[in-house]
Amino acid sequence: MIEKAVNDLYGGFDRLSHPEEARILLDSIFSCEDIEELYTGTRSSEINNHIILKELDDRYPVLLKRGNIADVLEAAQKRKKDKT
Repeated sequence: MIEKAVNDLYGGFDRLSHPEEARILLDSIFSCEDIEELYTGTRSSEINNHIILKELDDRYPVLLKRGNIADVLEAAQKRKKDKT
């Protein structure tokens, strides 16, 4: 059913910018036993990501581009983790 919805809306998973991440996300949602916990964790992660990206954009306004946000965010999270 999800496969059909993705095909109808987007033309298939392969047409998404991050198809593997989309599959993993959907699999985790549908296999989750505690959806509230998943939501809370995801929401917290999104808030932290927003803070990190905002700080980076304030410091380096030309760094972030539509195509590199995931890579920049991953590198920033790794640096932040290494510091702690």
